[in-house]
Amino acid sequence: MTQDYQHRADTLQASAPWPMMSPRRPACTARPAGATAHGRSARPRARRPHAWRRPMADAPTEFEHSLIKAIHEASPDGILVVDEQDRVVSYNQRFLAIFGLNLTELHDPDVDGPLHDDALLSGALQAIRDPEAFLQRVRALYADPTIHDVTEIELVDGRTLERHSTALWTDDRRYLGRVWFFRDITDRKCHEQLLEAQSRRDPLTGVANRRGFFNRAGEAFARARRSGLALSVIMLDIDLFKGINDRYGHAAGDQVLRHLCRVAASVVRETDLFARIGGEEFVVLAPDTDHNGCADESATVARISATSGSPTTSAPAWRPSRPATTRPTRFSNVPTGPSTRPSAPGATGS
Repeated sequence: MTQDYQHRADTLQASAPWPMMSPRRPACTARPAGATAHGRSARPRARRPHAWRRPMADAPTEFEHSLIKAIHEASPDGILVVDEQDRVVSYNQRFLAIFGLNLTELHDPDVDGPLHDDALLSGALQAIRDPEAFLQRVRALYADPTIHDVTEIELVDGRTLERHSTALWTDDRRYLGRVWFFRDITDRKCHEQLLEAQSRRDPLTGVANRRGFFNRAGEAFARARRSGLALSVIMLDIDLFKGINDRYGHAAGDQVLRHLCRVAASVVRETDLFARIGGEEFVVLAPDTDHNGCADESATVARISATSGSPTTSAPAWRPSRPATTRPTRFSNVPTGPSTRPSAPGATGS
C-alpha cells in the first residue's frame, strides 16, 4: 500500500508529460549501400521533429492539468498538496468531505494570495480526537522533509483515518513541498476488531476461550507482581457430562454448556473473568482475591450452578477443583501461597 501512495505522489509531482514513442517503421527488404528504393543515391536530409513532440521543459498542457485533476477527484483518498512554504497548492473534494471543511468559512477575505495550511489545520483539528498529538506530528513532518509518515488518526465521531505523507523532490533533491493522503479505514478497523474479539471468545457459549483467558491472565499476573496483591484462579469442570451427550445427544449437551455458562458468568464479579478452556473445563480468574475470598467464590459458583436447573431432565453438577492463590514476588514467576480445597455445598464428586 505504501508503494501505491508513493507512485501516486510521483504522478502528482510530475509537471511534464511522459515521453511518447514514435510509431515503429515497417520492416523492409535490404538495399545496396547508398541506394534508395528507386535506385537513386541517398542524400542526407535534416530530420524534422514531430509536431506532437515538444521539449520536456515546456509548460504543462491542458491534458496534463485535466489528468491530474481527474486523479485527484477519482481517488478514494482525501488529497492535499502544499508547497515548500506550506501554502496549499491543490486538494480534492474528498479531503474536504472527510474533515467536514468549508473553504468559504476558512478563507480570510482580508488576506490575498493562496490559502495557507494553517487555515486547513484549524478546521481539521476540530474533528480529531487528539488534536495536540496530530498537530505535533504535522509540525515534525514539515520540519524534516525526509520523513515518510504512515499514521492512524481517530476522529471524534468514531471514524478512523489512515494518513500517508511524503515529500516532493526535484531530480536534484530540491524540496518542493508535501503531499498528504487521508483514507477512511473505519470499516476495516471494525472488521479487525470483530475478528479479534471472536478469536478470544468461545463460539458456543460466548464466554472467553482458552486464548482469551491466557492473554488476560498474563496481564493480571504481571499487574499482581507489580502491586503485590493476591491473584486467584478457580478451576471447575462438569460431572458426568459425557453421560448427557450419550443419553440426550450433543445438541442437548451444547444447551447445558450454554446454560451453565450464563449462570456462572452472572455469579462472578465484574472484575473476574469466566472462561471455557476445554470441552467441559472452565476457569475463573479472580484478581485482588486472597485464599479465603477464592474459597468463598468457588463455593458460591458451584452451589448456584448445581441448583439453578438445566434445560435437560438431568442437571449435571459442578466440581470445583483446588483453587490456587498467587502472591507474586520479584524473584519467581511460580505462584506461591497456601492452597486448600474448599467445601462446596451442593457439589458432587465424580
